[in-house]
Amino acid sequence: MIFGFLAKACIFCTILGLLMVPVYCYIIYPLLLAVLPRGRYADPPMPQPGEPQPMVSVIIAAFNEDQHIAQRIQNCLGSSYPADRLEVLVGSDGSDDETNKILSSFKDPRVRAFPFTERRGKVSVLNDLAREATGEILVFSDANTAFNDDNIACLVQRFNAREVACVCGKLVFVDPETGTPPNNEGAYWKLETFLKTAEGSRGALLGANGANFAIRASYFIECPINTLVEDFLMPMLVLKQGGKVVYAPEALATEDSAPSTKDEFRRRVRIGAGAFQSLTQLWPLLSPSRGFAAFAFFSHKVLRWLTPFLVLGAFLITLTMSFLCGGIFWGALLLQLGLLGLIVIGWFAEKFRLRIGLLGLPFYFFSMNAALFVGFFRWVGSAQKVTWTRTPRATAKIS
Repeated sequence: MIFGFLAKACIFCTILGLLMVPVYCYIIYPLLLAVLPRGRYADPPMPQPGEPQPMVSVIIAAFNEDQHIAQRIQNCLGSSYPADRLEVLVGSDGSDDETNKILSSFKDPRVRAFPFTERRGKVSVLNDLAREATGEILVFSDANTAFNDDNIACLVQRFNAREVACVCGKLVFVDPETGTPPNNEGAYWKLETFLKTAEGSRGALLGANGANFAIRASYFIECPINTLVEDFLMPMLVLKQGGKVVYAPEALATEDSAPSTKDEFRRRVRIGAGAFQSLTQLWPLLSPSRGFAAFAFFSHKVLRWLTPFLVLGAFLITLTMSFLCGGIFWGALLLQLGLLGLIVIGWFAEKFRLRIGLLGLPFYFFSMNAALFVGFFRWVGSAQKVTWTRTPRATAKIS
């Protein structure tokens, strides 16, 4: 009887342990960062008096962006950054709409168009454009993003700290109809923004968003052409070289959110597949010798990537033990089924575009982890394509 009690206790503790992993990476880890003092890279460094501004190359890969590309280029050219220190390189990845024609219509010498005839994927285009760029700073962005006027200047200012090798600006997703963050993505994005601020202040920002980040050209490493999520891998390769990766929330850009849950889910599946793929190159960053970067990478990324498997394992164990042993396991199962009920409520709210506040977070959590789960198997089965289908979003407007 004692053996049976101990066995049940061990199994129950195992379930709790599995469920504590997401609690740690989504709640406890952010709380730990909240009580730690800010790092030295929290604020922009003071500009160096009399020092000339570095040459900047804005790099944009586009596929069938005839509805957005002209406005995007004009947005870059309208930057407050010195005009003679700026160039815009746009690569068309085998577009078969009017994108190439629009690119050829630009006569501004700062605009350099590369109408590639073969569709090879975003990474190949970015690699090619980076080779052609003349800037000391490479600014990467998307065709459907809008920079605010001083975005580029704010990104560049952070490079006044010589050890800084990569800077990520702030990207705000807005609902194209209301102009506000869409439903529950706003709450999640606030958490991510906090983590970026805390990690970036210590020079260990984990990845970037492809719409708004910059790399010192001397630190740029071409990504393998089969890379699925280059905007994560590129900054992480900088971190792997020992460069500091920081966050610049004052460098603002906006994008419209995905018009449907299905579109957003497809994007997250790709990100999930790319996350597992990246571990094959980034595992050395988990070495304790990497200090805070290793701690952040393990807590913020690796444990999150494991979460769908751990949560599913906990549910299956609970379900099995409920029928075999009953008792406390039935209580644990009912709690988990209650969370499933909240997920269903969140799904209905998303489907009918209802705002239900924090009650929608369980569905958002489920959606993210379901995408990670699917992404893992797409990576294992090499089913995720390198060429991308752009998530349909309208061109964002800066207010």
